[in-house]
Amino acid sequence: MALDLQVEEPPTDQTPDPLDAPVAETVRTRILLVEDDNEMRMLLAQALREENYDVIEAYDGEDASRALALEGSDFGPIRDIDLIVTDVRMPRSTGLDLLSHVRFFDWAVPVVLISAFADQEMRDTAQRLGAAAVLAKPFSLQSFLQTVRETAAPRSAVR
Repeated sequence: MALDLQVEEPPTDQTPDPLDAPVAETVRTRILLVEDDNEMRMLLAQALREENYDVIEAYDGEDASRALALEGSDFGPIRDIDLIVTDVRMPRSTGLDLLSHVRFFDWAVPVVLISAFADQEMRDTAQRLGAAAVLAKPFSLQSFLQTVRETAAPRSAVR
């Protein structure tokens, strides 16, 4: 006696519902801008916002470290910054100090340094610490924005 078993195959005409799949949405690129010169900081922040970046402003490296919770926090560093743009020479704590703190916490966020004093020694130190770029002041807004576009990748969130 032979058994005739038939296996029913699932219908192939059913396509998955696209609403059930996770959707990646682009989140605005968040930039921490650290500059002690108020006029320069306002100018750069405005240019970045006009390019649809989310900008957090800080006066110097110490304020930036507090904003990032790099010092004195039980929660560790805030990791939703996509790029740090910082002046080098500032009161209390320099841009190189900030870059060093960021790397100490093993945070791979790109850091762009801007400086009117971008000599070779400073550039070498910046490179050794892992700076993504060094822009010498004065620079054009176009070159500044191009550097930002090249170094900041937008985060994506899955919802």
